[in-house]
Amino acid sequence: MANYSEHSMKGYWPLPHPSPRNRHWLRNNPWFEQRLLPELQQAVRRIFSDDGISSSNNLT
Repeated sequence: MANYSEHSMKGYWPLPHPSPRNRHWLRNNPWFEQRLLPELQQAVRRIFSDDGISSSNNLT
């Protein structure tokens, strides 16, 4: 996953399985939360803004 940028350019975001057992992996790979997650958040924001969905819309 450390080479995630190669995949994210193609629209794929490799993510660890969302399991409590992954805490050890997350602790040993701080780059995931420091670099990958902010980039993923920006990509998601771009997708929603490109679709005309504003952050002020209440989707719930």
